[in-house]
Amino acid sequence: MFFRDEIAKNNKKLAEEKLREQKRKEEMEGLIRALKDSDEGVRERAAKALGKIRDKRAVEPLIEALKDSEWSVRREAAKALGEIGDGRAVEPLIKALDAADASVQIEAAEALHKIGNERADEALKHKRVVERLIRAFKDSDKYVRGNAAKALKKIALNAINEAQSLLQQAKKLGINTKNEEEKLNNAKLKLDGKGFSKAAKLANECKNSLEREISEYRQAERSAKQSLDLAYSKIKEAENLGINVSDAKDLHKKAISKFDNRAYEKAIEYAEKCKKAAEDEIRKYNHAKEQIEASKDIVKGIKKLVSIPKAEELIEKAESALKVGNYNSAVKFAKEAEGEALRVKKAYETYKETSEFISSIESEIDEIRSSGVKITTLIPLNHREQNDGRKPSFLRVEQELKE
Repeated sequence: MFFRDEIAKNNKKLAEEKLREQKRKEEMEGLIRALKDSDEGVRERAAKALGKIRDKRAVEPLIEALKDSEWSVRREAAKALGEIGDGRAVEPLIKALDAADASVQIEAAEALHKIGNERADEALKHKRVVERLIRAFKDSDKYVRGNAAKALKKIALNAINEAQSLLQQAKKLGINTKNEEEKLNNAKLKLDGKGFSKAAKLANECKNSLEREISEYRQAERSAKQSLDLAYSKIKEAENLGINVSDAKDLHKKAISKFDNRAYEKAIEYAEKCKKAAEDEIRKYNHAKEQIEASKDIVKGIKKLVSIPKAEELIEKAESALKVGNYNSAVKFAKEAEGEALRVKKAYETYKETSEFISSIESEIDEIRSSGVKITTLIPLNHREQNDGRKPSFLRVEQELKE
């Protein structure tokens, strides 16, 4: 019996809830239809009621109502969209900031402030809404002045709270906030004295200044981190080549120390010096290595023709100098090896040409002799030339013809 009663109660609750939901739906649909009514008063009250209900199904119809021919309907539509707080309304509300009627501008600004997403905040800054509200605060229409004052008070209060939060954040980062603190205190005093327009202006100036300084700080932090990473990558590149970059590593340590102390400009300065030091070492290493490789190729090619031990010894010296980072000596030894190899090659080629010439003369003499001609050969005139291995000074051939 107890369980049957509980089930019955639950069923009754569900039925009542469905009935209420159906009623709300019908009410919503009725109010949405009323936004198209021919009577501007009906349209205005419908928009106002939809703002109180705060049902997101009304967002699109209310956005359409922002285009209504009557400013009072547009004003209530903007206000209702702010109450609902749906992001879909941001762009239409931004357009409404340029409305001809000041009261529509005010409600659109308030609505964007309530939605408060990044795009809405950006638009409020870009459209200089506070300045517009300050002008509306001086309007001849009492209703416009009242709404502007109300909007300015809300905006000022929100801006003060946001600025206070940004101030604490800036202090933690070590940013000098003396000017912003003074401005924020003045904004609070103006707000307490109901000077809403001045309070809103000061609070927004403070907030914008802090946002800019924090953004610049974050950018400097990112730039310093990038500089440190790039400098370190150059150190690793050098070390992978076997290059000693102890000076660059010392500079990198200084850069890290400055970064840890949030002295980002100094950190970037040391990181750039570190990067340059490592790059200079890599450049000198590559230049020396390229010179050695080029000289080695020349020595290797000439070695196939003739023995050049001195050149090979100089290449070994160049490679040893490269390993210990003595790049100037490495280049010097490599060039000397190249020069030595080319000198020996030239001497070899001269010797070869002379040998070939002598061989050709000897062949001609043999041919003449074989033809029966008597030849007297004077080779060499200086006997010592033959004994010490040097080539003869000349050959003199005299031909005597048979009579």
